[in-house]
Amino acid sequence: MRGIAAKRILAGRVAAAWVAAASVLGASGTQQAFASTLSFAPTADTYVQYDQPTTNFGSSVRWSVDGRTNLWRNALLRFNFNVPAGEEVVSAKVRAYSEAAATATEFVDIYTMTSSDWAESTVTWQNAPPRGTWLDKAGGYSTGAWVEWDVTKGVPSTGGWVNFKLETNALKWLGFKSRENTTPSLSPQLVIETAPVTTPPPTGDGTTAAATHGWGTPVARDEFNYTGAPDPAKWSVYDSAGHAGNGIRSPSQLAVDGSKLVITGTAEGTTGGMAAKFDRRKYGRWEVRMALPHGDNEYHGVSILWPDSENWPCDGEIDYAENLGDRSVMNFFHHYSCSNSQTSASRPVDTTQFHNYAVEWTASGIIGYLDGVKWFEDLDPSHLPPGPMHQTLQLDWFPDTTANGGAQMLVDWVRVYDVPSSPPPGGEAVTLAAVGDMNPDGNTSTSSPSGRNAALIISGLNDGSLDAFIGIGDFQYNKGYCNDLVTEWSKLWGQVIPKTYWTTGPNHDVEPGVNDDLDRFMNGQCSGSTARSAANVATGRFIDALDFYSFDLGNWHFAVLPTAAWRYDSTRAQNITAQLDTDLAAAKAAGKHLAAVYHDPYFTSSTSSHSRETDVKPWVEVLWKHRVRLTLSGSQHNYERSCPVNINDQCVSDGMTAFQVSTGGIGLRSFTSTPSYIVKRFSDTWGHLRLTLNPDGSFAWEFRPVSGGMQTDSGTRPAP
Repeated sequence: MRGIAAKRILAGRVAAAWVAAASVLGASGTQQAFASTLSFAPTADTYVQYDQPTTNFGSSVRWSVDGRTNLWRNALLRFNFNVPAGEEVVSAKVRAYSEAAATATEFVDIYTMTSSDWAESTVTWQNAPPRGTWLDKAGGYSTGAWVEWDVTKGVPSTGGWVNFKLETNALKWLGFKSRENTTPSLSPQLVIETAPVTTPPPTGDGTTAAATHGWGTPVARDEFNYTGAPDPAKWSVYDSAGHAGNGIRSPSQLAVDGSKLVITGTAEGTTGGMAAKFDRRKYGRWEVRMALPHGDNEYHGVSILWPDSENWPCDGEIDYAENLGDRSVMNFFHHYSCSNSQTSASRPVDTTQFHNYAVEWTASGIIGYLDGVKWFEDLDPSHLPPGPMHQTLQLDWFPDTTANGGAQMLVDWVRVYDVPSSPPPGGEAVTLAAVGDMNPDGNTSTSSPSGRNAALIISGLNDGSLDAFIGIGDFQYNKGYCNDLVTEWSKLWGQVIPKTYWTTGPNHDVEPGVNDDLDRFMNGQCSGSTARSAANVATGRFIDALDFYSFDLGNWHFAVLPTAAWRYDSTRAQNITAQLDTDLAAAKAAGKHLAAVYHDPYFTSSTSSHSRETDVKPWVEVLWKHRVRLTLSGSQHNYERSCPVNINDQCVSDGMTAFQVSTGGIGLRSFTSTPSYIVKRFSDTWGHLRLTLNPDGSFAWEFRPVSGGMQTDSGTRPAP
């Protein structure tokens, strides 16, 4: 039925030792939660070095990290671990034995990795996969000590393969013994604590897309608040061969226990599924509350919209919650066209617990929600299913060469909602403030240009005259370390964080091996600041400093482009070009007006320090292709506005109005050239830009001065 097969990694060698088994007793004699503690040696550990980009160090008796620009070193570790049957991971730590001391301000950070595609004997700086999500940091340790990182968030709760990458901000060599060292007891370890699996019964609805987005009252539902077989008036229960002919789908494997539907799969592949008879429709909103308790990874739980025509794949399929066996990840797959093309998304989430998965299908596109937060979007009209669809619930068996086991799928409820008869209107106008290059080193003065800008923007956000703030990079000088962002920038600007969308500039905001804290700061991960930015909340994820992302404000769609990627990771920057093209095409098809944010400007006058950033031209070509209406950039320490300009630097009616606003509080710079497309500029005034964006694509701007020459700029641009 479905064209997706789970990717599997071949098992490698693993050394495991039981450190403490069964349950342990506390001082009072009462049983504690942890059932087992297990220690696993790495299956691979090594390091890569920037100044030797093609050299492999896999046989070294130590691995190391180094933050010096010319001697960057990153370490890579891989573990394979198993968890006793009936238990789950509640704590995971990586431990390594140090060969050099780190001070209290020198940290070694540990991350997940975005790919497992590396081998100890062949990996080099040149081919090493990039890091993924930040997990923990360790510092302030001595030589000859065990160093420990908490990696609980980065390991699957039921065991399996895990890959970690370690980097440092310390400007020196920091080494650790590898698995090849001559004292095995000093090799790195992954220490896992487990506890018996307990899947609590559903308690309440949790956070739903329906409540979050105002979907109203369900028009069809099954709350599974009865006992016995699924309601035959609502469901058609499968009695057939299993998915792709594997195993059997039997009615005996489905039961309602008074509060939830339980689908059970056996080790031999006897499982179940069912299709809704109620409310089959074209366009609608569906939401399901579901959990997948620990079970064999050969079982995939899935909530599907299936075509009434049964004409698959031509009439489409929407798998709006599909687990591929890894219980720490949920996936969304949208199948379209007779060639079974697909768009997809995945999200780390503990699927063993109850979560709410929803899909909204309208004439404008398909949107997926996880616990009320959007995590999937396909707004290409050519991808929409051609006819009515209906809900199905399935626990499908994908047998492989691993040992067989059973599994369960629990469903608390299924609900269906109407959608408006026509696409929603563009909505109200939105007003935002934008500026870059904000706070000088050591500055916390409220009377400084930085302090005055911050106070005026915060006042607008508080009184409702501003809806959002866009930070165009270079937040804190000279380097945006956690401590400086918390103790200096936040003293003036901290209240804007919950309504901030942001991008990074190279050097001051991010420089690999030197500083990389702004992304953690904006996700509330710096000590002393727990607020998360609007960008992180809206995307529902950690945004890496070199990540592309996008967001909507009213009827406008903003693409946020990290120009630092061109300096530090050109391959990643080139890949963003294709992401940008796809993103803008979808937003344009949905009727959105387009804008872009990037730190280093393309349309700009020269100064004594900077000229046009030519590296970003591939991005600007895509912006022009999709007729982006306006762009925001910074870096120059002055203010500029262009005419509506095209990719050939010509003023044209459908061009991009380029605002360069780097007057947040840093010392100002004079201009040294005068491009013909620049129609307004000044270099003696600090302040910020305010934009009012209307649903029809028209907009107004006003530069608000706060210090210096007090120059201003204002105007309007009509709708296209």
